[in-house]
Amino acid sequence: VRDRANRSLDPSVVDGNVTLNATQGGGGVFNAGGATLTVIDSRVIGNTTTGTDANGSGAGIYNDLDAVLTVENSIVDGNVIDVRGSLSTSVDGDGGGIFSRGPFTIRDSTISNNIAAGSSALGGGVACRDVTNVIVERSVLRGNRVERNAEIASDLASGGGISLDRCDALSRDSVIDANV
Repeated sequence: VRDRANRSLDPSVVDGNVTLNATQGGGGVFNAGGATLTVIDSRVIGNTTTGTDANGSGAGIYNDLDAVLTVENSIVDGNVIDVRGSLSTSVDGDGGGIFSRGPFTIRDSTISNNIAAGSSALGGGVACRDVTNVIVERSVLRGNRVERNAEIASDLASGGGISLDRCDALSRDSVIDANV
């Protein structure tokens, strides 16, 4: 699903999609800059971004710069980033479930069993970069993980559940546990 305006997925299933050799990501859903996406009573499951020396953040949902995302009463589960860099090429593979460069809210939802991998991967469940409005409310982030690139000895991976890179965030009545 590629959203360039205002879209609502209610109820919907986004399942088993693959983005090959991506330049940004969004294996399941790509919400373009300036667009607004609302995901309600939906499942974003089993999507993949893959490729060598490719960028593939947000295997489940990629929320672009200045886009707005709301996920309510939904499940984001089992999405996998499988991008690999080399010593000469750094690749982005952040936010296995959701990656965001714009404001987002996760409410009454489950983000689980997602995997982020890339050069110094961040946020197996959720990752954001330079976002001023992040809200996680009455939600569960569980069983997500980041994998380091074994081909690069100095590679580090962090933020199994959530990674906030220069993001202003509020988490209320939520559970973030069993992430690696």
